[in-house]
Amino acid sequence: NGAGKSTLLRLLCGLGRPTTGRVVHNGHVNGILELGGGFHPDLTGRQNIVTVGILNGMTKTEIRAREQRIISFAELEEFIDQPVRSYSSGMYLRLAFSAAMEFDTAVLIIDEVLAVGDERFQKKCLDRIARFKQAGNTLIITSHNTEQIQALCDQVLVLEEGQAVMQGEPKAAISCYHDLMQQRTDKRIAQLGGEKSAAPMVAGQGSRQGTQEATVRTVRLCDKN
Repeated sequence: NGAGKSTLLRLLCGLGRPTTGRVVHNGHVNGILELGGGFHPDLTGRQNIVTVGILNGMTKTEIRAREQRIISFAELEEFIDQPVRSYSSGMYLRLAFSAAMEFDTAVLIIDEVLAVGDERFQKKCLDRIARFKQAGNTLIITSHNTEQIQALCDQVLVLEEGQAVMQGEPKAAISCYHDLMQQRTDKRIAQLGGEKSAAPMVAGQGSRQGTQEATVRTVRLCDKN
């Protein structure tokens, strides 16, 4: 948290200029940086599809040709003509993601929002992203979900306090990320005046990680129920 992930994505989307360096891209860039970004709460879902499509440089005819696919993927047929202010966060996500995937994007940028929504819809999103990548497009995603990163990414950039710590294949980058998390834990322990934690946890050993500010001392099974 606070490493600069969302700031970097905003720069890639053109929502600001870098203090140094430059951002160069080839093809249309679209981003889902927050739930319902670009949606007007008083417009219906259908009206917002048109608005977001126009903001992405499409004509109304092009948008109408994609509209039903967007609504169907989002599974919002029953609610599409209601104001989006009445939508749940999950409904917002479904509509935002569905629209972004239909608007002829060469580079799609997603800021952690795949963490929202039920398991079934997340799988739909991941399958749709896989087809998007297979078509030769570029996906840039930030996440703390290492399984998601492993499944979706070919290259991973690890950030810490605004600096690039490493860039490489997912397995090595995830290991680096875990090391950084361990360092943060050890730093927190030192601030509390405790001792450093043991060696990093290896699956199956049953050892603990953490600052020991709270511990589970005993678990009792009182009867067969």
